[in-house]
Amino acid sequence: YTGNNPDLHFSAAIRLMHSKEPIRFAIKDADGKLDEAKKAEFSHFSKNSLHLFDTVVPWNKVEDLFILSEKFDKYLDEEQIKMQFLYRLLVYHEMYLETKKTEANVRNYLYDSYLSYDIRRNVAKLKNNEITNQDVVNELSKLTQISEDTDMNYLRIALCKTLYSKRDKQGGKNV
Repeated sequence: YTGNNPDLHFSAAIRLMHSKEPIRFAIKDADGKLDEAKKAEFSHFSKNSLHLFDTVVPWNKVEDLFILSEKFDKYLDEEQIKMQFLYRLLVYHEMYLETKKTEANVRNYLYDSYLSYDIRRNVAKLKNNEITNQDVVNELSKLTQISEDTDMNYLRIALCKTLYSKRDKQGGKNV
């Protein structure tokens, strides 16, 4: 359909809004976020990105982040992790993003140590000095690995997807 045109790009922005928010504000904000997605430049390409949960991500990473979100869902359902851990993970993600700025606070570089400690203290389950949930610990420990293509760059998408889907509801209203 496109004639294999390499100059064809597809960017999108998804904006969540409250049901009582005027639609014109949401449209204006989503349009601004679409512009951010179009202007995004990643290491080997530009454009072709999605703006979701205040994060611009290349399309080739979206599926990986949704898979990670499903793993978070599973770990929550199996009580391998708690919601508080996911909220702390969001803080570690923000600290990681701060380290990418030119004038980053040195304290933000501790995100890796905090996350490693948190996994050992609150996720790893020991029985006879053996970790019984090694697969969960290994999966979460991947976030501490230093690489340019780490999921920490876009972790907010996976976390927010899980956090929004797991919110408690009573009588049709969020609490």
